[in-house]
Amino acid sequence: LDDRLPAMTPVFAVTVGGSRKAYPLAAVESAGIFADTVGGTDIVIVSSGPGRGATAYETLGTAFIGMSGPPADRVLTDTDELTWFVSEEKLLNTRNSRVRESVPAQVEYWFAWSGAFPDTGVWVP
Repeated sequence: LDDRLPAMTPVFAVTVGGSRKAYPLAAVESAGIFADTVGGTDIVIVSSGPGRGATAYETLGTAFIGMSGPPADRVLTDTDELTWFVSEEKLLNTRNSRVRESVPAQVEYWFAWSGAFPDTGVWVP
């Protein structure tokens, strides 16, 4: 049993290429929006709050710095002050129609995820 997290901790588990990383779900939902790197790919993770889950997206060099709007209609803002609509499948820039696709992710208990993927990384807030 992997003791990096308590066994019954729900984790937001992200897979990019052949790399995997686990994020304690409660910390992700509290953070709202944050950037990280998985397997050399820059991602942004977005959550609308406790009990609302999260979604991860490739950034492709875009730095996201803010989130606003009601949970069902979230938008992100980047460092160029451009607005991006949030959906489970993608982020869509409102000005130039650029898209940032979501990356595979799921919620699992830590014991199950670490048992299936012992080489997974763990995010520490």
